[in-house]
Amino acid sequence: MKPPRELYKHFYRSDILIMGWTTKLIQLFEDLKIGITSSPVLSRFDPRKPTILKTDWSARGMSWILIQPADDDASVKATATLKKIGEFLFDLDMEGPRLKPIKYGSRACTTSEKWFHPFIGEAAAGRWGIGQNRKFLWGNFFY
Repeated sequence: MKPPRELYKHFYRSDILIMGWTTKLIQLFEDLKIGITSSPVLSRFDPRKPTILKTDWSARGMSWILIQPADDDASVKATATLKKIGEFLFDLDMEGPRLKPIKYGSRACTTSEKWFHPFIGEAAAGRWGIGQNRKFLWGNFFY
């Protein structure tokens, strides 16, 4: 997303000139549209299911994804195991128990965040992810 954002920043509050759209940017934009609108599509939040918030931080940026178990048999069994003994059996590939994305976000780090110790950076990403999802997480247990 960085090249389209740079183009947007360059032409902020003005029309983007046709010369700004290179063939590489046009192809990237088309690929992004396909990636966002094709499978796996974002699912609806279900407050009855366990909610997992995964976060990540690097010196360049931070991101989070809110995910919940799928509805297939393997995922239902893994959900029961997670609730009963706390063992996380979900697999992020196409085989076995699956998780569905609900919502996600990412951003570049600020100048000061780039120099965070990794432990502090990961904690900052977690805090940011919780803040962005407070309407889903408030009052609920989440992993």
